[in-house]
Amino acid sequence: MKFAFKLADIQYLIEEQGDTRRAMDLLTPLIARREPEALYWYSQFSVSNEETKDEFESRSIRLLTESAEAGFPPANFALAVCYQQGDLVEKDERRSAELFRKAAEGGLPQAQFEHGLNLVYCTNGIKKNKERGLVMIRRAAKQGVEAAAERLGEFTNRL
Repeated sequence: MKFAFKLADIQYLIEEQGDTRRAMDLLTPLIARREPEALYWYSQFSVSNEETKDEFESRSIRLLTESAEAGFPPANFALAVCYQQGDLVEKDERRSAELFRKAAEGGLPQAQFEHGLNLVYCTNGIKKNKERGLVMIRRAAKQGVEAAAERLGEFTNRL
């Protein structure tokens, strides 16, 4: 990705240093170009006292949606969680499952686990495909998702 180095800096500023003002300085030109990763990161924080909580939440969902529609896997995952829990949006498990699928296809391990569960258990409007679901769960476990490894252990113990 063309902007990966700068965006890695932004992630560090936000997650490790809490320096949202400096992150915003770096993000501004990327947001103007509607870069999906920049939109995702800007959806994650508010620059203090510059917007109300309601304004932040509205902006966050709008930017997550735009980033997800552009195919950025972490945005698909974050938006899936919102729909799964009814956080900032009306709860919609089918929409959540579709977003988890997209994030899983984008290689996000936690999304592979969530999508795998939907496939195994035929939940949230997803057609049952136990074999494919177990593949996804195994893939997530191999990438360090502890809950996936635990669930695989449960499946093994049942056999």
